[in-house]
Amino acid sequence: MTNNKYSLIGLNVLIWLIILFWMSFAYTGSGDFQQMLLRNVFTILSMAGIVYFNFYYLLTTYFFQKKYIQYFTILTTMVLILTLIRVYVDSLLLESITPIIPENKAIFSNMHYTVVLLSFVVVLIISSLFKFTSMYYKNIQLRQQLENQHLEAELKFLKAQINPHFLFNTLNNIYTLSYMKSEKATLMIMKLSELMRYMLYDSNQSKVDLQKEIQYLQNYIELQRLKTPDEQTITFEVEGNPQGIKIEPMLLVPLLENSFKHGNIGDDPNGWVHCKLKINPKFLHYTIQNSLPSTPKQKDKQGGIGLENIEKRLQLLYPERYEFKTLSQTAEKEFHAAIKIYF
Repeated sequence: MTNNKYSLIGLNVLIWLIILFWMSFAYTGSGDFQQMLLRNVFTILSMAGIVYFNFYYLLTTYFFQKKYIQYFTILTTMVLILTLIRVYVDSLLLESITPIIPENKAIFSNMHYTVVLLSFVVVLIISSLFKFTSMYYKNIQLRQQLENQHLEAELKFLKAQINPHFLFNTLNNIYTLSYMKSEKATLMIMKLSELMRYMLYDSNQSKVDLQKEIQYLQNYIELQRLKTPDEQTITFEVEGNPQGIKIEPMLLVPLLENSFKHGNIGDDPNGWVHCKLKINPKFLHYTIQNSLPSTPKQKDKQGGIGLENIEKRLQLLYPERYEFKTLSQTAEKEFHAAIKIYF
């Protein structure tokens, strides 16, 4: 119920005190309250002793180690011995509580032995059930913590795959333009610095404003436009209001990167890329279409990260709350991809 050591001790003491006074008040009609309280103090102490000995020694040393025979042997022996001791103590207090037991020999009756024995059995069963229930929920919490840690580590790994891959491609483009002494190299470096600022600072957060992700996509497209002197057919349409909506950073860019990497817009003047982002308070719908080359491009060793990465991240971040579809139309030389995330 609580992880605080002192709160746990206080709670246990309070429970035993409540039981003690309840037992004493319950039998007040059969004798003096102080007399009943004195008798029940030993009863409570014996119960508490066997409960905590079972909790912190017997269960951990024998039961949880699957030494069941030793566990039940020791526990049964303890219960029988404590039963005899409690009945004997009752006999010593008999003179002060004679209203309860009119004949001295009745204290040693089978019924009294049975009642004392059952009281130990009942308190052991209840306390053991509490112990097992507590352990069960603690194990659930521990598994949840481990799953969250694993999820966080896996998400960081997947996110890290995006940044170096994109940076590798962009630096190759800048190198080519610099080699050709193109003035666009300077503009590309400026755009890349803006993208890197987002990647280095904002992408470390668990959530970012959707507007920042959109700005990143727009900068990415502008960076791609600078790669060639020819006019490129690239459209990016945003429908809806992104204000107040947050998503995981770098979630949308791999799909856009994939359309440039595996499409033909960089090689064919008739190539094209169409991107649309529809924003709704209940969902986000992100679609990309791009033309394909006549001969599919061969993936390099760094390729193949994009689509697999997207699918994996969506599974981890939005389980049962996302749709991810891709369609490659070979005859029309087109590729379609769509992500729908439900908030």
